[in-house]
Amino acid sequence: MQVQKTGHNARVWWALAALAILLALLGLFYLYSTGALNQAIPKGIRPPAASSKPDTGAKFSMTVSPARIVIPQGAAHQEVTYVVSDSGAEDLAVTVVTGEISQRPDGGVVFAPAARGSAAAWVTPSPRTFSLKPGESQSVLVAVDIPTNPDAGDHQVGLTFLVPIQGSAGNVNINRGIGTQMLIAVPGPVVHDVSFGGLTGPWFADGGPIPLTLTVTNRGTVHDDYYDPTGVQGSASGGRVAFNDFSVLRETTRTVAGTWGNPPLLCWCTVRAYGDNGNGGTVIASTRVFVFPFRILVGLLVASVGLYLARTELRNRGQVRAATARAELEAKLEEARRAGFEEAARVQPKPRARRPKPPKTGD
Repeated sequence: MQVQKTGHNARVWWALAALAILLALLGLFYLYSTGALNQAIPKGIRPPAASSKPDTGAKFSMTVSPARIVIPQGAAHQEVTYVVSDSGAEDLAVTVVTGEISQRPDGGVVFAPAARGSAAAWVTPSPRTFSLKPGESQSVLVAVDIPTNPDAGDHQVGLTFLVPIQGSAGNVNINRGIGTQMLIAVPGPVVHDVSFGGLTGPWFADGGPIPLTLTVTNRGTVHDDYYDPTGVQGSASGGRVAFNDFSVLRETTRTVAGTWGNPPLLCWCTVRAYGDNGNGGTVIASTRVFVFPFRILVGLLVASVGLYLARTELRNRGQVRAATARAELEAKLEEARRAGFEEAARVQPKPRARRPKPPKTGD
């Protein structure tokens, strides 16, 4: 009986070990397929963070409106107005600096000093320097003078409203500022040429939301805006895929984030993104995603194995109890049988001795 119980326990432990290994392999597969494993692996040693933070001015707060201005095709001389407000608790000495802007793949805008022949030379802010007290505002008039025979299309200018930190005692001085975009449309023939380079996402997902990335390339000479309801649309298996609103500057490639919020429980789905190419046509990008209920399957597997092990344990315990009761009953029966034999032997009367018959005498 003890040998049988030991063998049963060994089988249970082997089943639990096999279940643990299976769950570990499934977990690694899930992490690898969703990209979480690559994100968890360190890419290198990063320098330690500085123990002290520079004084950036906790009381500093400034607003500039508008954040972006598009100068449409028109007269060679145009004027626009910015409003700068001190919404903080300290006096501000503001300097307006003109330069060039470019766009990063993630959509961020990079401000750089003006190069020779840049459109920044067309822009003249007035005043260039001014002071603000808390709660005050200042209007800045910006004159745009387009020279003769420039290249048609957009010319990108950045206006930065700088506020240097006063009285910094460190070796590094930080200038605070707010950058704005100015897109100057020069009259003439322009080219709209937007294409989708590709739509990417995880090849495997166990539910939503599913992140997507769309690559957009503008080979034209003007910027293109994609804002709802005329922005990039998406679809997948009857559901809707949402993409962020964005602008893509001329001769720029950038990426746009999208989300597939409610995928079906199980499918080998084609996800599509489509939008305007700038000329009234439609450009399309697509990818495929395998949606499988991984976590639900693991839960069901764990529950099934648990129920199987519990059922097996209960059945084996019942068998052990039945065998034990049977053995005890047999032992009692055997004991009773032996006791009966002994009692019967004890009470059985002894046979009387037969007297010998007297010999017969002759007459």
